[in-house]
Amino acid sequence: MGRQKPKLSWHRRQLKNTRFWILAVAITASIVIAGLVQFFVPSGSLQTIRIEQTYGFISLFLLYIALLASPLTKVFPNIPLKVEYLHARRAIGVSAFYYAALHVYITFFDQLDGFNGIKYLNNTYKWSLLFGIFALAVLFIMAATSINWIVDHMGYKHWKLLHRVVYFASLAVLLHIILIGPHYDNGLSFLGMLTYLAGAILIVLEILRIRINFRKQKAERE
Repeated sequence: MGRQKPKLSWHRRQLKNTRFWILAVAITASIVIAGLVQFFVPSGSLQTIRIEQTYGFISLFLLYIALLASPLTKVFPNIPLKVEYLHARRAIGVSAFYYAALHVYITFFDQLDGFNGIKYLNNTYKWSLLFGIFALAVLFIMAATSINWIVDHMGYKHWKLLHRVVYFASLAVLLHIILIGPHYDNGLSFLGMLTYLAGAILIVLEILRIRINFRKQKAERE
C-alpha cells in the first residue's frame, strides 16, 4: 500500500484555496476604499455618497464577472484559467453580495436615515429602492447557499436551478441603477455606455451557450 499524503492543517488548506483569498481581498479592499474616500473626499454627505456609490459599482462588477463565468467558458472552452475561474465563481458571487450589503446599509441608514426617510422619496426612488432590496435578498440567498455542505445536501441539480434566480437579481440591479444612477439619467455617459455594452455581451454569450446546449442535447437524442 502506498503512503497516504498527510492532511494539511485548516490554515494551510485556506492558503491554497482561491475562494478564501478572493473573500479576504474583498473584505480588505472595502476597508481600504472607505479609508481612501475619507482621506480624499471632504467629510459630510458627499463622502457618504462616494463610499456607497463605489461599493455599489464594485458589487455590480463582481456580479457581472460571476454571471459571465458559465456562458464565457461554454462558448470559449479553451479559455486560459477556465477551471480556476469556475472554481472562484462562488466566492466572487459572495463578494458581490458583501459589497451590495454595504451599499444598501450606507444608503438606507446614513442617507435615508432608516425607514423614516422612505416617506420623503418620490415614486422613482421608491421603485429603485424596491428593486435594490429584491436584488439584495436574492444575492443573500445565493451567498447563503454557496457553502459546500448545502450544495451537497441539496444536490447540484437543485442547487443550480435555485441559483438561476440570480438572473432576476441582475435585472433588478440594472433597473435600480438606471432609475436613480447619476451616470444614467443625463444622456449616455461613458459608464452608462460601458454598462449597456457589457450587458449586450453577456446576452449574446448566453444565447450562444443555450444554442450549444441545444445542439448537444439534439445530438445525444440522435
